[in-house]
Amino acid sequence: MSRRPDRRWATAPEPHRLYLSPFATRWLDQLRGRGEWVLQSTARSKHAIDSKTLAWAVPEAGAGWRRHDLRRTAATLLGEAGVAGDVIERCLNHREPNKVRRTYQRQEMIEDQRQAGATLGNRLEEILCLT
Repeated sequence: MSRRPDRRWATAPEPHRLYLSPFATRWLDQLRGRGEWVLQSTARSKHAIDSKTLAWAVPEAGAGWRRHDLRRTAATLLGEAGVAGDVIERCLNHREPNKVRRTYQRQEMIEDQRQAGATLGNRLEEILCLT
């Protein structure tokens, strides 16, 4: 998603790299071709994704899902799998609230984030009985 969004879309304050598991890559590949975004909004919305999009992409979840439901679910599953809280926060692109820590600890935890992505993908495959 290299396109620079216009002012109508919410954007993260800083670029964020998300490490996807093979499970996530396969699932997203199945959704391609629908629009400019992998999960294109179904309505004229200020967001690239909306609740109707989620209902289309994840019909098993039913209607009423919101963007942050996916984030909360991912964070919960990662926490239950034993992933450290600071790694989960980094995966979610949350800003470190402690100014001193934010100033001096600038590690990206790339390998930890990759492992978290793989852990989440493995757990989703288990939940969906794909393994």
